[in-house]
Amino acid sequence: MVSIKFPLVALLYVIHVAAVPSFSSGYESNCPPYPVPATLQRQLFTSFVDLLYVRKNVTAAHETYVATNYINHNPFIPDGRDAAITALLPLVPIADIEILHKLFDMGIGAVHMKVTFPGQGPEAFVDIFRFNGSCIVEHWDVEEAVPKNATSEHPLF
Repeated sequence: MVSIKFPLVALLYVIHVAAVPSFSSGYESNCPPYPVPATLQRQLFTSFVDLLYVRKNVTAAHETYVATNYINHNPFIPDGRDAAITALLPLVPIADIEILHKLFDMGIGAVHMKVTFPGQGPEAFVDIFRFNGSCIVEHWDVEEAVPKNATSEHPLF
């Protein structure tokens, strides 16, 4: 007897994927959040990192992957997607950004970067993002400039 369990599960997955807005064609928003499997969440994080730090499209990255009511733990940037866009628009396009590490597990993504602004020395940045389903809902960051009196042969990087 042939089992119909696997074909039925596959069909339900195809229907689910077809019903979920696409993140690879254009910049359709993934927010408000909807449930997604962990593998898709990781892909969404990778796409967000690429759009924000590599292609440097601050507005599209945030409008596509970040909740409007996103919580920001940076002490100098208020909560909300629009506040993050306003703060990052003058910075990201002029920065030389080298992604050193990118991690994602259990709905949390982290990016360790070497960031250099014009006329300044390199700084280490770590951005941490929490997902709720398909959408980034919370952010933490830390940054540190390479100290002039560093004794390590490989400070911060």
